[in-house]
Amino acid sequence: MKNIEYVAILFNLLLSYYVDGKVLIFNNVSSLTGMYRDAQADFGREIPQTGIVGLLDLAKPLNACTPLKNSFPYRQYVYGNIFLLAEESTSQTTCSYEQQAQNAQNAGYAAIIVYRRNGYEDLVTMDGEGPAIVSVMVTRDAGNSLKQSLYPTRSRIKITAEIELPFQLYLIPFVVVISICFFFMLLFSLGRYCRFRIRERRSRLSPANLKKIPTKKYTKEDDYDCCAICIEDYEENDKIRILPCNHAYHCKCVDPWLTSGKKVCPVCKQSVETKKKKKKKKKKKRNSSRSLDRASTSSAPPSEGDGEETSADEGGEYDTNERTPLLSSTDNARPSGAIDV
Repeated sequence: MKNIEYVAILFNLLLSYYVDGKVLIFNNVSSLTGMYRDAQADFGREIPQTGIVGLLDLAKPLNACTPLKNSFPYRQYVYGNIFLLAEESTSQTTCSYEQQAQNAQNAGYAAIIVYRRNGYEDLVTMDGEGPAIVSVMVTRDAGNSLKQSLYPTRSRIKITAEIELPFQLYLIPFVVVISICFFFMLLFSLGRYCRFRIRERRSRLSPANLKKIPTKKYTKEDDYDCCAICIEDYEENDKIRILPCNHAYHCKCVDPWLTSGKKVCPVCKQSVETKKKKKKKKKKKRNSSRSLDRASTSSAPPSEGDGEETSADEGGEYDTNERTPLLSSTDNARPSGAIDV
């Protein structure tokens, strides 16, 4: 579930990149040099979907709480919109956001960008009534960058709108991610269950093999006297099952043990499988080990020592390898003092 939460958080972060409004900075050659998140105020006109572009001027005084003393040297019909950059006031009781925006509107600015006084504070939505110009808030870091992009630098500022995406855009990717995670969890659980069932079947005795274990009706002449499972004496004509280890039990007692428990004797823990089946398993293991040995021997390159030993034999009758004994049977039979003539 933690993975699902991480994916959802990442998706929301990526989505917020396109949903939140932005303040973009372009230099005099139309190259993007900065992009900062903003928060639009409750008052003022709506930002067009394409955004608004203009030049930036710094407020005088900086907080724009009193009528502005700016003397912007460019005409609006030549350079388009003119925005005002102001610092957040120290107290909203003495100077509200609405008052700052009203002073900017009275001075002829098309929009006001207010940046926060403290760098650790997040953006807030400025509330109020009256001013009709576009009003947005940015962080302190964004304000410091905007101060370096005022109208003397010929940098252009673009304010974009906050786009409200439909609910389906959030819901569909979330459902897809949840469905994929659920599918993999189901696949993993199914695999574990199948492995458990296979392991369980291997440890139990199948009904077909259970029928191969002989049964008989108890008589007084038999050597068995008591069932070790139910601790009851055998009675005449009781159906008992005799395991390969020669231990006998009631069929009603030992059959559930063998088919639902383990295929061993309850007393001596000896396997109840027939000898033929054991021999088949051993033979199968032996054949597989031999095939592996042959494959490893054939794939290994011949060493230099092997070629020398083969050429040292007189008739070339023996092929030597790492398993060849140092003394052959003919060498052992030859007397120690014998000399070849």
